[in-house]
Amino acid sequence: SSKKQGITLNSAFITNPNGAALNVQGPLADPSKGKRTFIVLNGENSLADGPSYTDTPDNEDEKAVLFGEGQFIFSGSGSLSVTATGKSGIVSDDYLHFTAGTVTVNTSTSATVNGNDTLKPACIKGNDYVMVSGGTLNLTGSGTGCKGIKSDGNGYFYGGSVTVNVTGSNFGNSGNGGGPGWGNNSSNSVSAKGIKCEGNLVFKGGQVEVNCTAHEGIEAKGTITITNGEVYSYSASDDAINSGGDFTISGGYVYGRSAGNDGLDANGDFYLKGGVVYAIGTSSPEVAIDANTEERHSLY
Repeated sequence: SSKKQGITLNSAFITNPNGAALNVQGPLADPSKGKRTFIVLNGENSLADGPSYTDTPDNEDEKAVLFGEGQFIFSGSGSLSVTATGKSGIVSDDYLHFTAGTVTVNTSTSATVNGNDTLKPACIKGNDYVMVSGGTLNLTGSGTGCKGIKSDGNGYFYGGSVTVNVTGSNFGNSGNGGGPGWGNNSSNSVSAKGIKCEGNLVFKGGQVEVNCTAHEGIEAKGTITITNGEVYSYSASDDAINSGGDFTISGGYVYGRSAGNDGLDANGDFYLKGGVVYAIGTSSPEVAIDANTEERHSLY
C-alpha cells in the first residue's frame, strides 16, 4: 500500500526458516518514500528467521527478521521477542521509533562478505534515525561483528529503558585478523559495538546500559549531548563512550568505564556543565576523560 498502515501482533508466533518473519514492502506507489507502519504489541509475540534467506522474491529486499521499507513505530502494552540467526533482528530502511511495549532481540548472526555484498548484522537498525521515547528494549548480540543498535543517521534516547549486551568479536583486518575473502583491506572490517550512530547522539531521559566486549560501547560519528537520564557504558577493550565531534554533558547521570581505552572520549571539545559523571580509563596514555588536544581542542 502507499498509505500508512498498522500491524497488530496479538499473541503471534511466526517463524520463517528461509527468510524474514515479517517483510513490509510498501509503499508500491513510490518506493523511494516509505510510509509509516505502526507495530502494536498485544500479549506475548515471537518472530524468528532461519540461517539462510532463500525464499526472498527477486524484486524484494529482506534485511532482518522484521524488515520494512518504510518507518516503524512500536507501541502497545505487550511484548515482542525477536530471534535472528540469518540476518539482523529489526531493520527499517527509514526510521525506527519505540514508544511503548517490551522488545527483546537476540542476534547470533555474524558478519560475512560475498563479493561486494557485505552483511553487517545488528539487533536493530534504522537507515534514517533510531528513537526511544518509552518502553523497554533488551538487546543481545553474540555474532562476530554484530552491533546492538545501528543508526545511519542520529540516535535519540528520550525515555524508556534500553539494555545492550554485545559479546561478539570484531570481524575483518582491524578486528580479529580478517575473515574469508577480506584480504588485508581494513576498510572491510566490521566492528562489534553496543550503540553506533553515523550522526549525532542525544540523551534526554530514560535509562541506557551498554556492555561491550570488543569495541566501543557507545559511539557517534557526530556529536554526543547528554542533558538528562542515566547513561551507563562499559567496554572491555575500547572507549566506553566515544564522540566523533564535541561531547557535552549538562545533566543526568553518566558512567563510562573502559578496561582497554578511554572512559569518555571526544574527538572535538569536551564540555562538562552539570550532572554526575563517573569515568574510568586504563593506564597512560589512555585516560578517564579525553578531549582532542592534538587538534587544539580542550576540556571545558
